[in-house]
Amino acid sequence: MRYDNKNIVIGELIGLRTTVAYALDRRQIGISGVVVDETAHTIRIRRGGGYATIIKSNASFCFSDGKSTFFVEGSEIDFSPEDRLEKSLRYYSHRRASQNRKL
Repeated sequence: MRYDNKNIVIGELIGLRTTVAYALDRRQIGISGVVVDETAHTIRIRRGGGYATIIKSNASFCFSDGKSTFFVEGSEIDFSPEDRLEKSLRYYSHRRASQNRKL
């Protein structure tokens, strides 16, 4: 799948590089690595030397597909992966197609 700023909220996140841009737990800000697992409310990131589990609703993320980087609020993806397509459409319709951000 070719990602853009709109479809990032409905696409597959596993395998994408991510950085935690904001989190209620300030120790989690800046954690980066590859998404290796996802549940309804958490993202598991593999980083050098271990794993970090981040609660989606308490954080914001920058996802990268290798070409572009996309900023996503955790509330936009705070659903199980199989339900995200249906439930995230409300966020999809409000996102601008060309809003890319650098990590």
